Amino acid sequence: MIASLQSALETRRLRIILSGHSINWVKWAVLLVQAGLTLITVGMIHSDNRTTNRIIMAIFATGVGIAIVLIASHSCPFTGEIAVRPTALLQVMPETTNP
Repeated sequence: MIASLQSALETRRLRIILSGHSINWVKWAVLLVQAGLTLITVGMIHSDNRTTNRIIMAIFATGVGIAIVLIASHSCPFTGEIAVRPTALLQVMPETTNP
């Protein structure tokens, strides 16, 4: 029982720490500037072959889009489709779950 209580308290502490985290606007700005500069560089390198340029820029832009969505989904860790659920706390305190 003491181990379960300690586990619940540790899980609660981690959830409180996670809830205070957010992604700084500076990180977003740096990510977007880096993505833009890389797209410009790729475009300049492959400017002689338009087909290759389009394919490579589409691949890189898709990767940047996926990275942005992934970072944005973890910006609020307790809401949305990818969320940290309180399963460990509910295992310790099953009487608090809704039927």
